[in-house]
Amino acid sequence: MKFKYSKLMSTFVGLEMEDDEYQRQMGFEILTNAFNYIFFLLCSLMLISLFWDIMHQTISVGTILFFIILQVSSIILLNKSRKNQAAITEVYSDEEYNEEIHKLRKSSIKIGLYWGTTMYITMEIIFKIAAGEKFEFSFFNLIIWILGGALFGTMMYYASKLKVKKISNDEGDIE
Repeated sequence: MKFKYSKLMSTFVGLEMEDDEYQRQMGFEILTNAFNYIFFLLCSLMLISLFWDIMHQTISVGTILFFIILQVSSIILLNKSRKNQAAITEVYSDEEYNEEIHKLRKSSIKIGLYWGTTMYITMEIIFKIAAGEKFEFSFFNLIIWILGGALFGTMMYYASKLKVKKISNDEGDIE
């Protein structure tokens, strides 16, 4: 089976990806790792550019371009994974389903705490100091970011829960 764009990808990776399955898998792994590194680099550069803009109280074209590139690539990834149903986790028993939901609950709590903490530190401490303002602790702002993190974690839980599908053994249908 020929893959779309395999000649083009072969030139990037330097492997014969059209006929050899092993080299095709290695090529996809190399491209995936390269994309991950580039995505992380773009995120870092966007944050550095945003920090620079805050220090100088301007908005640069670079920050906007980094943001647009990251958003477009994220949207493409989400659409492709939804189209291919690559993110769906299939479970076959009630025990597996409950175990998967329990894992989702724990990870949603962690990601909510992480998001709320990161946003509080970034928005209330780092950006204020970068803008030349004095940091003053505000209990109200802390509560706002904690509630924002809880809301974010809850939304992520429900979005992730939709991706867990229980399959009955008798019919093979998705419930």
